[in-house]
Amino acid sequence: MKAKYGRLIQENWENDIRGGFSEAWRVLKLNGTLIFKWNDSDIPLAKLKPFFPSQPIIGQKRPKSKNGKYTHWLVFLKTADT
Repeated sequence: MKAKYGRLIQENWENDIRGGFSEAWRVLKLNGTLIFKWNDSDIPLAKLKPFFPSQPIIGQKRPKSKNGKYTHWLVFLKTADT
């Protein structure tokens, strides 16, 4: 899977996540939605919250997988206030 999608480098993952959210938010139109999927197999979702562009309007935690981790789906809405 990492050959197809890449992977986060342990020493630099914060910068990658911050940059990814920043760029996605920059190009997102007003009243646009950003759908974000995250599996907490290596980095828990709680560590990503400081990098969120706003509070998610919807969030769903899927049941634990075989490895005991969760997949999260979050929806962000870009408004004039965010």
